[in-house]
Order: sequence, then C-alpha cells, then structure tokens
Amino acid sequence: MPITEETKEKMIEYLLEDMRKKEGKTYDDIALEVYGEPLAQSRMKLYRLRKPKKDGSRKELSLEDFIKICRAVNLDPIRGLAVALDRFEN
Repeated sequence: MPITEETKEKMIEYLLEDMRKKEGKTYDDIALEVYGEPLAQSRMKLYRLRKPKKDGSRKELSLEDFIKICRAVNLDPIRGLAVALDRFEN
C-alpha cells in the first residue's frame, strides 16, 4: 500500500513542528543538521518540503531526508515510520 501525499504532509509537520519543539530546537537548527550547507540554502530546502512552490509542486521527501530529519529530532527513523503509519494512515 503506497503512502499517501496526505500522510507525507502530516509526517513532515509532525517531525518539523511537534518533534522539533519537543527537542527544543529551532527550524534553523534542524535545517543545518539535515543539509549542512549555508543556512539560507538549508532553510529553503527544508521549507520546500512543507510548502508548495509557485507551480503547486512540493519537494519530494526522500528516504535520505526522512532519516536525517528523524535523527535531527532524536527520533529513530524506524520508529518515525511506525509513528507515521500508525498515527496518520489509520
């Protein structure tokens, strides 16, 4: 069963809002941990996961991004996937 776009959006929101705040990290902290580039570029990449571009498309959440974001918020990636499937698919 494929993971729906709605589930992906909810998971990104969960990781970047709920878990980030729980860990006491800023959006910039997560952006730098995940992408490690200059802050402005890192922030933009993370932002594009959440918000559509002008053409309405959204950056696809890659497995690599998912794992890095989970680790940045101190969440085991396997647990993160389990949470997504349990919380957002049911």
